[in-house]
Amino acid sequence: MNAIEVDGITKVIGERKILNQVSFKVQKSRIHGFLGPNGAGKTTTMRILCGLLRPTEGEVYFNNTPLSKFDSKLYHKIGFLIEEPPLYGDMRVVDYLKYVARLRRVSDKDLASHLDYCIKALDLAEVKQRSIENLSRGFKQRVGIAQAIIHMPEIVFLDEPSLGLDPRSISEIRQLISNLRENHTVILSSHLLHEMSLVCDDISIISRGRILESGALDNLRSSLEAASSFIVSALRENTEFERALKEDPNISKFSRMEHQNHIDYHITPTVNDEYRPAIVKKAVECDLEILGLERKSFSLEDYFLKVTENHD
Repeated sequence: MNAIEVDGITKVIGERKILNQVSFKVQKSRIHGFLGPNGAGKTTTMRILCGLLRPTEGEVYFNNTPLSKFDSKLYHKIGFLIEEPPLYGDMRVVDYLKYVARLRRVSDKDLASHLDYCIKALDLAEVKQRSIENLSRGFKQRVGIAQAIIHMPEIVFLDEPSLGLDPRSISEIRQLISNLRENHTVILSSHLLHEMSLVCDDISIISRGRILESGALDNLRSSLEAASSFIVSALRENTEFERALKEDPNISKFSRMEHQNHIDYHITPTVNDEYRPAIVKKAVECDLEILGLERKSFSLEDYFLKVTENHD
């Protein structure tokens, strides 16, 4: 079942069309990655979904109800961390979360359980009594995510939650976000494509205000595996091997890169199954002085660059 359905939203600011007929769906209890280059329209889309901006055209549906028909109740169904966390440095973590909970109209009887949930979900127990200004950037981001879920919203929007973090903190934030799907639907925007590939269930790719791709990451992984290539390292070039590659209908393209002491052949087969034995067979038949053979997986980053470059 869909938690969110975006149907043809367009946003015009002045004479500039920021979004152009953007449509995609977000399923319940999943993490949906929202990818795009700088200036693609990610943050504008997130702001519209949060109710902070109104689209010029189109509609957004939450649980089949149009966003335009929601009143202040929408504010309690969603949580968001858009860009920098809205923190007060002189407050202790626990006091800040209580403050946000009251703003979000969490009742007195639910306050303790909500605080306990956030502190456990974001692993904040060791810092809950500290002033926010004395926290590391990684813990500040955790507090930022905690304030987004303090009222137990159905849907959580996180825009670049790992921005500026060190590798250890990025890994920790990824695991914490992954656990959120147990109680929330998460829409996640990030430039860290490898991290997105590890945590997301679904993705949408936006460029120049248009959605280029949208769907389950598992389906994309199948196509990525099919698009994997091989790198054959050889002592020197071999024209007979190159001719055999050109004539093979199961090879979509190949290229070579010369190095000081060897040459690399980059080979992309069209078939989905393992093509390594066929390449080795050709190399032996052509007396290629082979030094090594490795498979190069086609990553989410490769796919993202390919899709956005084609659109550009």
